[in-house]
Amino acid sequence: DEYLQDKIPQNRFEEEMRLWNNYKTDYKPLIEFAKTNHLQFVATNVPRRYASVVAQHGLDSLQAYTEEAKSYFAKLPITVDTITPGYAEMFGMMSAHGMEAEAMKFVEAQAVKDATMAEKIIDYLPKNGIFLHYNGDYHSKSFGGIYWYLKAMQPDLKIAVIHVAQSKNESLEFIEDKTGTGNFILFIPEDFTRTY
Repeated sequence: DEYLQDKIPQNRFEEEMRLWNNYKTDYKPLIEFAKTNHLQFVATNVPRRYASVVAQHGLDSLQAYTEEAKSYFAKLPITVDTITPGYAEMFGMMSAHGMEAEAMKFVEAQAVKDATMAEKIIDYLPKNGIFLHYNGDYHSKSFGGIYWYLKAMQPDLKIAVIHVAQSKNESLEFIEDKTGTGNFILFIPEDFTRTY
């Protein structure tokens, strides 16, 4: 908000952030567009430190934080369903290697991210408006993650998931195994420029 309101310069904003490798190509243009056009831009992510704590010690470890700290992640308790799309895959892969306890903590860390993003979307959803949310594939693929939490919080909420998939064929024909990954599925050539 301070950057969007010209309270701090761009170089200071970028120096103080822990930016992802694809920030300049994938996120900076969105932020600059919002700034130029005076649009609201909401960072919905949970601070990494909280997701890291959950990955190491489990979801219950968040109970020990202050009320101020708790304002940075979704309200507790956070429901975690290991058969939810995405989580089932994560849990299954790690459990297959005999790491059930670690698998559950890993899924819970993903859940605190997704639940927090869903809650922030609802908090900032304009009345009779649209909230466009950009997130990595794993956060909403096959209607899991953020989508699942949004529907749990507001079952009547209208949501569209856009999934991007790569295609090897030049005609970019529909690939059947992508059915069910989103409401809209964008197929891009496999050799399309990637930013990460």
